[in-house]
Amino acid sequence: MPAFVSPPYQTLTLHHRTQNLFSNISPSQTTIIIHACNTQGVWGAGVALEMKKRFPDAFEAYRAYCLEEKKAHSPENEQDGLIGRCMLTFVTPNPTPNRVTGPNLAPIDDNSEHSANGKIIIANLFTRATYGPLTPREPRNPTSYTTSILNATSAAMSALLHGIVDLLEQGVLSDEDVKRLELRMPKINSGKFMVEWAATRRALEGVAVPEGLRGANEDGGGGRVVVCCLDDEMV
Repeated sequence: MPAFVSPPYQTLTLHHRTQNLFSNISPSQTTIIIHACNTQGVWGAGVALEMKKRFPDAFEAYRAYCLEEKKAHSPENEQDGLIGRCMLTFVTPNPTPNRVTGPNLAPIDDNSEHSANGKIIIANLFTRATYGPLTPREPRNPTSYTTSILNATSAAMSALLHGIVDLLEQGVLSDEDVKRLELRMPKINSGKFMVEWAATRRALEGVAVPEGLRGANEDGGGGRVVVCCLDDEMV
């Protein structure tokens, strides 16, 4: 379920910055690049396509996991179990990315003796089962469709934040990693998924920040996300 809360609990904070999503990544910090994706194993447009070009190993790990889920479910509900979840993939320096997990994340296959300091992590938020035009299984009513995307987005972002805490507890991330952590993303859902950014922003700003991340970051807490706004780099 989406983690909507009210004060005094800390919720996610979004900071907009005009820059390319992939530029100015510091080698001295851990950067998590977040994007919304489908459960079909396809990165075919927008930011997802650019990420496929830049991080082919991350794409192959994502695609393989989606295919695994497809085999594990019946045709009636294939891949629905991924909606609202998040898959994290370390893309440097290991030539083959490691999938890592916490509650509601993809099954774990980590390399926990390696700190993530100075690395890039791809966070796949599963917010829609398919891509392109609406399918018969999706809500035909625009309001219902938007609500389904927003609920999945809130749940997936919550899973991501709790996953960071899990990685900290497992020793995959160190306290110093989290202190210098930057989470960045484009205006997710606003491109091919056809959901207004203002609606997604409201949903994200209602996501609770886990206690293990509150105030952990030098820039004001582990619940700080930089939204990169440049051109039409949106998914």
